[in-house]
Amino acid sequence: MAEFGYLLIGGVLWNNVIVTHLLGLYPFLGERPATVAQNGILGLVTTVLVVVAVTAGFALRSMVLVPMELIYLEHLTLVLVLIVLLAGAARVLRRAPAWMPEHLVLRVSLNSAALGVVILSLERAAGPAHTIVAALGLGLGVTVLLVLVEAIEERPETKLLPAWLRGMPLQFMTLGMIALALQGFSGIG
Repeated sequence: MAEFGYLLIGGVLWNNVIVTHLLGLYPFLGERPATVAQNGILGLVTTVLVVVAVTAGFALRSMVLVPMELIYLEHLTLVLVLIVLLAGAARVLRRAPAWMPEHLVLRVSLNSAALGVVILSLERAAGPAHTIVAALGLGLGVTVLLVLVEAIEERPETKLLPAWLRGMPLQFMTLGMIALALQGFSGIG
């Protein structure tokens, strides 16, 4: 049970895919949703998609690829599974309520963190339960960073910064400081 907690908390803190592997930077490179709540929704949708993709990927790997000795097709299979899931999520989100931003569909579809999380959680896990918990932790790590960076950017003090420092430069400086802070957790465990 302790190992599941380690996987979950580790995915949020010291194994966060955005700050340790530079996966999922797409939401920080372009225009993100305007509020903390919308960024939280983006992160949670990504987390759910990642958990479903990891479950399907683990099942395909253990039931099809390994028995047929086609393990070299694992990454291609994961990409195809993720593309199908993202296309399905985009169709569902197009019929979403009016309070959900329309560009959220595009952000979910192009989130490179999803593929990175799927591959990393399948590489690290020993069984299906480990795989799902690792994916959940890594997906929640993406969610935490999306919300945290947006919350920092919404603070009134950031309006006093020069115009050239607002936006993407501030986001990357914030991510860099968060990465340094999370590096302190890397020796735990």
